Amino acid sequence: MVPLSLTTDFVLQGCSAGALATYAWADYVMGYVRAVNPRIKYYAFADSAFYVDYKSLKSGDYDYKLQMKALYETVNNVSVAPFP
Repeated sequence: MVPLSLTTDFVLQGCSAGALATYAWADYVMGYVRAVNPRIKYYAFADSAFYVDYKSLKSGDYDYKLQMKALYETVNNVSVAPFP
């Protein structure tokens, strides 16, 4: 494996649920990668993500929307460990 400091390109990729993780963590990972190598070309590629927001029969809420809001708050929380 080539050390990150010597790499010219970096691709963060996820499919299905991993696509959601790609969207959620792309900026954080980019910050880490560019802290190690500021000249690196960084790409984030989310593939095959399909999420339906519908009213839950159990709760009566739009659960997906609430879950995404919680994920957004977690990812953007300053308490998430910073990169070196």
